[in-house]
Amino acid sequence: RNTALTRDPARADLPPGVEVVRGDYADPGSLTAATAGGGAVFLVAPPGPGAARYDTGLVSAARAAGAGRLVKLSAIGTGDPEVGRCGGWHEEGERAVQESGAPWTVLRPSSFAANSLGRASAVRAGEPVPYLSGYVASGAIHPLDFPEVAGPPPRPPPPPPGRAGAAAPDPGCRWTDRGRPAAPPPAAERVRW
Repeated sequence: RNTALTRDPARADLPPGVEVVRGDYADPGSLTAATAGGGAVFLVAPPGPGAARYDTGLVSAARAAGAGRLVKLSAIGTGDPEVGRCGGWHEEGERAVQESGAPWTVLRPSSFAANSLGRASAVRAGEPVPYLSGYVASGAIHPLDFPEVAGPPPRPPPPPPGRAGAAAPDPGCRWTDRGRPAAPPPAAERVRW
């Protein structure tokens, strides 16, 4: 069963088959009720300095409700002091997930493939496409691939900052499910923008 948590279920525009439940990060009781019976909980906190309280609250509620697996959407560069203060926004949430006692996965995507759709007209017109990372190769992930990337639990701790994670930002480096680098893909499989 797929369940979506929202403050206003009447405004949720989700595909058929998705159960919509009311919940609010500011109301821990609603989080426990919303996660009851869930096999897995996918944590998507809004980025910012307050993200930790959302994640820690949802982890506590999910564990109290008996949820079996936790999947946290984090960000590339989390924990890297060179990223600046935003590099710490997801650290406490990652720690809460990892220390929860439940099987867990932390996703640290560098970019989302769906965001590229906004650049499609420029690409078709042969115009330059701005890219925030300059000429660095980036491993984009499509949101529909999250279930494959996130499971099955348990997963190893994320690699150190600046290294490839679940959505490998370096197309020349893949991580095995044991957290060790795998052989680089053949040149034909490497993505170049």
